Amino acid sequence: FPVTIFANSYYYHLSNINWKIFGTLTFRNKNKRKRFRSSRVHRDSDFKRLLELSFYWHGMALEEIPYFLRHEHSETSQYHLHFLVANSGKLERIDTVDLCNSMTACWNRDFRTASGSNGASVIIPYEKSKKGVKYFCKEAPGSDNGYYNDFLLSDALMEVIHRSQPVDPGVIPSENERHSENIQGSDLGNSEDFRE
Repeated sequence: FPVTIFANSYYYHLSNINWKIFGTLTFRNKNKRKRFRSSRVHRDSDFKRLLELSFYWHGMALEEIPYFLRHEHSETSQYHLHFLVANSGKLERIDTVDLCNSMTACWNRDFRTASGSNGASVIIPYEKSKKGVKYFCKEAPGSDNGYYNDFLLSDALMEVIHRSQPVDPGVIPSENERHSENIQGSDLGNSEDFRE
């Protein structure tokens, strides 16, 4: 795929992390696939709930999970999620294949609606040779520049980054700037366009 790396500092720091999981989630509900703030909040909520349910049995709270989340739109402007989970702390003791299988089962079982599945999932062990970080940090050709950097780094991931690398304050975002401005709002009742 043609790639323009959107934030070289993010790419640099993320490519130096030992990743455990690569995942993609799609949404059957058309309202969750839109670019509106309320749609984004629902996608975030589903993702965080998936993490909470999947990691609960491993004695981990959501706040302990080092993840990188990216909202991406397809060529048909339908949004979906990509995520990476770092292999750090308690996660180093958890079998990766078992964790991927349990997350997939959780998505298929616990996110079903009366009309069927919530959407498809691909949750697999991370393979560095497949250049997953580069895929996450790409700017899709023809994308709306207001959306391509719609991402979130968890606080736990920020700690992993700070522990693993010397930090230049001008390169890595501060704790208050760990996500793109497009993802900050959480107004459930407002379906305004994000390009405001």
